[in-house]
Amino acid sequence: MDENVRKSWQLEPSLVQFKNPLWKTGIETLSKAITDRLGYVGVPLECVLYKLLVYGEGGHFLKHQDTEKEKRNDCDVGGAAAKCTRRR
Repeated sequence: MDENVRKSWQLEPSLVQFKNPLWKTGIETLSKAITDRLGYVGVPLECVLYKLLVYGEGGHFLKHQDTEKEKRNDCDVGGAAAKCTRRR
């Protein structure tokens, strides 16, 4: 990976678990908002985790256009947490 383009750690979906039930609720709410904004009335939307990028201090990803990851890929969703800390 060229760190001039992207500096991050990349986790495959098999290494990620969302155990907090609020994640499910949040994804459902986000999916509904996306379908409404795209005008997909009555069209089911499935959110699939492709990978999780984790950015440390100085991490970045240059502006770019995503490539299609799946057939019928209608949109990509990115998000950011303000700060993540490890519990001790």
